[in-house]
This record gives sequence, C-alpha cells and structure tokens, in this order.
Amino acid sequence: MAVQVLKKEGPKALYLGLMPALIRSVLYGGLRLGLYEPSKYACNLAFGSTNILLKIASGAFSGAVATALTNPVEVLKVCNHVRHSGTFHLKSYLGF
Repeated sequence: MAVQVLKKEGPKALYLGLMPALIRSVLYGGLRLGLYEPSKYACNLAFGSTNILLKIASGAFSGAVATALTNPVEVLKVCNHVRHSGTFHLKSYLGF
C-alpha cells in the first residue's frame, strides 16, 4: 500500500496528518502523566489511602480526561486524511 501511495502521490502523502498526530501525542501524554499525580493526591485526601484500586482509578481518570481533551485533534487528523482522498462529507463526522 505504501508503494502505491508513493507512486501515485509522492512521499509527501505519507506524512499527511503528521502535525495533528504529533500535537495529539504530546498533549495526550502530557495530560495523562500530568493529571495522574494530582488525581492520586485527591484520592489520598478524600479516602485517606492510595491503595492499588485508587491508583488504577486515578490512572483511568487521567487517561479519560486526556482522551476527551485530545479527541478533537484526532478528528482533525482523520478529516485531513479523508479530505485528501476526495471522499470527505462533513455530515458523516457529526458524531453521535
């Protein structure tokens, strides 16, 4: 498939969506790691303990918030790919 893209569209086509992907990765990783400790600290204050279940819950919370906040960048990346292919229809990206 990569060879076909290279022949048809050139090497630049392999990097479509690179900037949104990098932005999403940096934001997602930073948010996930940055929110984990504060949420673990909040659990410690609320429950007086940081047992393994609270650590798992803190990790799930930080991952969920990071995913929710970086999802628009992921949508931009996908829309960029679909637009380039010529089959973009905004109505199919309205969500729920």
